[in-house]
Amino acid sequence: MQRWRDIAVLVVLALAAAVLAPLHLRLRVDLENRAMKSQGTPEAAAMAERNRVFGAEHTALVLLEPRTREVAVRPDDPAVLALTRALGSLAGVTHVAAVPRPNADCHLLAVEIDAARAAGTAPVVRDVQRVARELAPVTFHVAVSGQPVGEVAIADAIRNEQMRIVPAIAVALFALLWLRYRRARLAFAVMLPSLLGIVAIGALQVGLGHQLDPVSALLHPVLLTVGVAGAVHLVEGVLLRVRLGQEPGPATRNTVRDLVLPTALTCGTTVAGFASLASSAVPAITRFGLLAASGVVLVVLLAFALIPAWLRLWIGPAQVRALRQRGALAPPASPLLAVWLRKSARPLVVAAGVLALLGAAAWSQLRVDTDPLRVLPEEHAFRHDTGRFAARLGGIETFDLLLPPPAAGNQGRLARAAGLLRLQAGLLADPQVVTLIGAPRISAEGHALVRALLAPGSSEVRERLFSACEARARQLGWPGAVATGPTVQILRDSAALVRGQLGSLASTLVVLLLALWAGFRSLPMALLGLVPNLIACLLLYGGLAALGQPLSVATAMIGAVMLGLVVDDSVHFLHRFLQARRAGSSRISAVARALHRTGSAVTVTSLVLAAGFAVGLLGDLTTTREFGAAAAAAILLALLADLGLTPAILLCREPAPRVRQQPEALPCPESAPTT
Repeated sequence: MQRWRDIAVLVVLALAAAVLAPLHLRLRVDLENRAMKSQGTPEAAAMAERNRVFGAEHTALVLLEPRTREVAVRPDDPAVLALTRALGSLAGVTHVAAVPRPNADCHLLAVEIDAARAAGTAPVVRDVQRVARELAPVTFHVAVSGQPVGEVAIADAIRNEQMRIVPAIAVALFALLWLRYRRARLAFAVMLPSLLGIVAIGALQVGLGHQLDPVSALLHPVLLTVGVAGAVHLVEGVLLRVRLGQEPGPATRNTVRDLVLPTALTCGTTVAGFASLASSAVPAITRFGLLAASGVVLVVLLAFALIPAWLRLWIGPAQVRALRQRGALAPPASPLLAVWLRKSARPLVVAAGVLALLGAAAWSQLRVDTDPLRVLPEEHAFRHDTGRFAARLGGIETFDLLLPPPAAGNQGRLARAAGLLRLQAGLLADPQVVTLIGAPRISAEGHALVRALLAPGSSEVRERLFSACEARARQLGWPGAVATGPTVQILRDSAALVRGQLGSLASTLVVLLLALWAGFRSLPMALLGLVPNLIACLLLYGGLAALGQPLSVATAMIGAVMLGLVVDDSVHFLHRFLQARRAGSSRISAVARALHRTGSAVTVTSLVLAAGFAVGLLGDLTTTREFGAAAAAAILLALLADLGLTPAILLCREPAPRVRQQPEALPCPESAPTT
């Protein structure tokens, strides 16, 4: 009867996957990165007001430069005029204007795009790129850049990334699991809950009308890696019990019963880490946090439903004999490790404290850089074109200065006109402004809009520029002046996200502390579960600062997310430690028992997680590479803390053992078959 129930479970899950898979395949990329722009913030309000008054426009820049010095670019050249007319006739293009040339040997066109007149910005951008390259004279080199062009380039890169990275992670994880278990069916069983969870969450995204963006593109790799790591604990527990003499049926039931509490705690802590991102004003961040939290819960439920059934069907008499032969080859090394940790406990704790203080001190030196251009690889065509703009013109991105009419209405028009001239002169004098794009635009309501071309610069430099421009405009008579545009909104949204990392970490710590306290019913144990992993985060961010790496959107998310994830191994270890202590074991014996019961699973899960995230280093997008590298580093640091620092803290109060003294033998309660 049990066999047929297990088969029924697998058939039902297979049918569910078959139904959801077609929906998952309909998941598309957000070509305009709408989800990356905040909602309900001053930046979003300014952008909405700018679009209401002057229309939703985006600027694509077309640069014509001669291939040889003998050829000159003349604005009245018939070919240039024909190109200008062709660009202006495209659907979705509202205006084409020649930008004053900082260099006489090139020609720059600003192409204004209104997404409302076409099926989004992306088709218009592609048409502009096509027409520019087709109609430009062969003696000219053509480069197309600007904010909307960059957004389309990022969207295309996300699509390519999904087709490469997720399969690469799956192959890497399968190879690691095969090396561990030497059975393809067993490795596949560990991965299956994650694969089903990814299909279901993808179908949910389609049902909710969501699309892929640079942040949600990380969702599938995260679920795949986290789900596999969680499933390893189930498989390792069952295999250990079979090696110790239990039959597969009782082994699976006892393992499930034994893992319910620690898995509930680990699932809760991981969900808390992801859910802490839900407070972000950027929809992409909020969606990622909520979908990742939901996906983790789903994958855990699938693992408990699928893996026991799979193992009961797979582990036959031959597998039982092989497992028991392998399990009897060598005694556990955990008693020796426990003795060594006791001897080295105080030096380890002191060293960890010093490193944590150094990491915290270096953290304060972190700088922020949220330049969207960094998302793309350096060899990308868009970055190549952008480099040409920077070399010729000094910049490619634009920003708007929106000047609402003062409360005085029509009074002081001459004074405001003079102030507008002084404002433009001040903008041109700023080294971060390459040039102004066209004359100021005045609406029927009296709003003014000044557009400028930005020089390349860091996020901090640009933030200072935008604030200075707003302050200058307010001094000249526009108290409601505000810098706006896609460049401004993305920069300020990203900077707000990065600056909010401390708040996310603090809220995550509080939630994790309460969850661990409730689970362990011990405040010292709850604090101990957090301390080693918090030290790993301090070392991670301190290391970034020491290496001179700026804090980006991807690395800013790591703190809260990884804290909720890496604490899982601490939970499993401390759960086993408390079990042994309550059974009457000494402190050092309890540590040895906990290491024996969880050391293998903790090591395998951490290595699987680190390897899975490290595959992200093969990606093209900087967000994928930075997230993968930082996550892998945090997980490995947490592994060292879980197997070294946590036992050392527990053993600091234990009397020093004599030479060659070992804890008592480890007769595990599961060593005899049970029913």
